[in-house]
Amino acid sequence: MQYAALPESIRFLVLAKRANDVIAKLVERIDKNVRVPADARFEIAEPTAPGLPVVHLFRSGRAWGTICLWIMFFMNLLDLFFLQNWIPTITSDAGIPVQTAVVIGTLFQVGGVIACLFVGIPIDRFGGYKILPILYALGCVFVIALGQAGSSVSMLMLLTFGAGFCVVGGQNSANALAAIFYPTSMRSTGVGWSLGIGRVGAIIGPLIGGFLISLHWPNSSIFILGGIPLACAAIAVFAMGQAYRQDVGAKTAQAPLTRVA
Repeated sequence: MQYAALPESIRFLVLAKRANDVIAKLVERIDKNVRVPADARFEIAEPTAPGLPVVHLFRSGRAWGTICLWIMFFMNLLDLFFLQNWIPTITSDAGIPVQTAVVIGTLFQVGGVIACLFVGIPIDRFGGYKILPILYALGCVFVIALGQAGSSVSMLMLLTFGAGFCVVGGQNSANALAAIFYPTSMRSTGVGWSLGIGRVGAIIGPLIGGFLISLHWPNSSIFILGGIPLACAAIAVFAMGQAYRQDVGAKTAQAPLTRVA
């Protein structure tokens, strides 16, 4: 129900040449003090991208950012699904009762839910390029530490929660970063391709975990290896931030929306 009531982006509506009265109503919903004249029309100085959409992800200085986003999505979703699928099994194999192992595994997603409530605040203040590398680096530490916790239930719960906070919270933040990085006309293409590349990692992650378990790797080694993708994701978003030092999406700066009376 809430999804059906969610309006389209104002920038998209302007670029799509939708009715001005629809746009005016959305503007007035955002700011109750604004009254848009009936004859007003809206314009945005943002060029459209004709031709094959995916090609434009690598043009106008966006190639490096696109590559970094794809690496970040691939690595983070690889780790997310690796941990989500195998934490209960690995902890159970460590001698912890199955019921407790399932509870520990659930805390991974609980941490992600909590991250959704709190991560946005520092990102709004400091920017995704500064917060996401820290989040991924902390996630790497939590994941590696999981392999060293042994059969300590309390420690496993704490570390699993922390890993979920960083990995799941990092993925939600990465979605927002991708959406802001691209101009309106190619935003859905940019986010869609990033998620598509990430889904490849989501498939590979559980396969790697199952393969390592079949080789009877110790938990400590499995989780050390599990921390590497998060380190790669941290490096990717840090490198992206170095290339685009200004605010998120500066290289593809979205021109201001103007109303022409």
